[in-house]
Amino acid sequence: MADDDYGFGSDEEEEVIDPSTLAGELYASVQANDTEKTLSFLELTVPPEHVDEECKWSMLHWAAYHGNVSVMQALLKAGAAGPYKKALTIFRGEGTVGMSAGEDVPRVVPTGTPPVLMNTPLHKAAKGGHLRVCWLLLSAGYMLSDVDNVGNTPVHLAAAGGHRKVLNCFVEHGADVTVRNNFRFTALDMCTSDGCRGVLKKAAAKPPPTEEERVAIVESHLNSMNATEESVTSVDPADETVNLDELEDKIESAREFGISEEAIAIGLGIVKEMKLTKKLAVQIAELEKNAPVVTQSLYCDYVNVLKRTVREVEEMLVGDKEEGGEGGEGKEGEGKEGEGAGAGAGAGPETEGEEGAGNTALANMVQKADGLIRVSHSEYWLGVATKKVADIECATEASVKVMGKLKESITKAEMNGANEELIKAGVSVHEKLTAEVEIGRAMGGFPEVKLPVADMEPKEAKAYWLEEDPEKPVNVGHIEQTREWPLPPEDTGEYLWTHSTAFQSLLDAQARLEAAVASGDASSANAELAEKAKGMATEKAKDVALLQAKDDEDKAAQVAAAAKLAKKLKKGKKGKK
Repeated sequence: MADDDYGFGSDEEEEVIDPSTLAGELYASVQANDTEKTLSFLELTVPPEHVDEECKWSMLHWAAYHGNVSVMQALLKAGAAGPYKKALTIFRGEGTVGMSAGEDVPRVVPTGTPPVLMNTPLHKAAKGGHLRVCWLLLSAGYMLSDVDNVGNTPVHLAAAGGHRKVLNCFVEHGADVTVRNNFRFTALDMCTSDGCRGVLKKAAAKPPPTEEERVAIVESHLNSMNATEESVTSVDPADETVNLDELEDKIESAREFGISEEAIAIGLGIVKEMKLTKKLAVQIAELEKNAPVVTQSLYCDYVNVLKRTVREVEEMLVGDKEEGGEGGEGKEGEGKEGEGAGAGAGAGPETEGEEGAGNTALANMVQKADGLIRVSHSEYWLGVATKKVADIECATEASVKVMGKLKESITKAEMNGANEELIKAGVSVHEKLTAEVEIGRAMGGFPEVKLPVADMEPKEAKAYWLEEDPEKPVNVGHIEQTREWPLPPEDTGEYLWTHSTAFQSLLDAQARLEAAVASGDASSANAELAEKAKGMATEKAKDVALLQAKDDEDKAAQVAAAAKLAKKLKKGKKGKK
C-alpha cells in the first residue's frame, strides 16, 4: 500500500514535463514528415507555433511542403494558424478579404507587412500541388492575396507548376487571377499547361465571386468533399450488392475531386478486398468442382492457384491488422515427392500457411480454402504414393520403405477427410503388399532344427539330441522344477512341461505362416507366392508332427523319472518317521 493510501503523502512527486520544452522536437518531427511522432507530441499538447529562425518556416510550412494531410489537420486543430490569424487581423483589419491591385500594376508588398503574412504555407501547398492541404489552409483563413518575396500569390505558383486542380480550387475560392508579381507577370504568363490556361482564361472572363458567394462555394465544396470521402471509405466489403466497377469509378472521381490520399487508400483497399473475396470464391468453387485432385496438372491449375490467392488475402489481412495496431491511417512438396511433383510446373504441393486475421467473412473463406487445400494436398500425395506401389508384382523387404510412404499418405488422407474411394484404393493396395511381405517373412522365419533320423540306436540317438550348438535351438524339452520338486505342483498334480526351443520355434514359425496364408489380406496377395506358402506350410507341418512325437516321448520319459524320484522321496520320509 502506498503512503498516499494512509494519508501521509508520497515522499516523491512525479515529475511533470512542460510541453513547451518539446516544441523543438515537435518541429523536427514535422520537418522529417514523421506523422506518428508528430501526432504523439500534439497529444501531449506541445505548442505548434515554433518557427525556425534561419529559414523562417513554421510547422505548417513543412506539413504543406510534404502535403501531409493528417499532420496539417492536427496542427490546425492545435492552433498552429493562430499567429497568422492574429497578424492578419491587426495588419489588414478583421473581415478584410485581401489586397487587390490594378491589372497593370505589379504587386507591391506594403511596408511593415509581418513575415508571417508572406511566403505562407499556402504558397508551399500550391507549389507542390497538394489540393487537400490547400483547401484545409483556405478553410483555416489563409489568403490567396498573400505574396512571396517577389510578389507571387499562390495562384502564380499553382499555374507555374501546372497544378490544374489546385488552380481550379483557388478560382472557386475567389482568387484574383489578374494580379501581377514584381516582374509584371500574371498567373497566365507563368502557366505551364493547357489545362491551367483554360482555367485561368475562363476565370478572367467573368467577375470574381462576392464574399458571400465565395463562402458558399467553399462550404459546398467541403461538404461535397466530405460526402465523397464518406462514400468511398464506408463501403462494406462483405456487401455483395456493391458494383466493383462503379466503386472504382467513384474512387477515381474522388481522386480528381481532391479527397485525401488516406481516403483513397482506404477505398482502394476495399476494392482489393472485394476483388480478392470474389476471386477466392471462384477458385474455391473450381477446386470443389475438379476434386479429387490426383494429377499434377490439376494440382497446379487449381490447388497452387488457390494457395497463391490465399496468401494474397492473408498478407492483406495481416497488413490491415498491423496498420490498425500501429495507429496508421486510414514447404514445397512432401520430401522427394514434392520435388518431383513441382518439376516442370513452377511449383509443387506446398505446406499450408497460417490463417490471417481481419474481416470475419473473408477469414472464414480463407479457412475453408485452407481446408480444401489440405484435403487436395493429401489426396494428391495419396494418389502419388498409390501409383508408386501399384506396379509392384509381389512385395518384398525392398518394398517396405515405399509402403511406409503409402501408409503415411493414407493416414493423412483419413485425418483430412479425403475422398473415400481414393482412401479405399490406397488401403487395398497397402493390405495386399503388407500380406505379401508378411508371407515372405513367415516363409523365411523357419529355424534350422534337427529332425528324427530313422533306425538310430538309443545311445546314438541320445548323443544326437543332446549335442549342443550355440547358434541353434535346444532339442530337448524339460520339466519346470517347482518348489515341490520332485513332486508335481500341488494345485494341478501335473508336472509343468516346457517344449524344447527347437520344437517351440518351429511351432511358432508354422503358426505364423498358417496365419499369414489364412488372413483375409492374403486373398489379394500374389497368387504364386500364396501357393508356394501353402505348399511350404504343408511340408513344415510334417516336421512339426515329427518333433511333436519326439517331444511327447521326451516328456513321458522325464515325467516317469520324476515320478520315480518322488516315490523314493515319499518312502524316505516314512522311514525317518
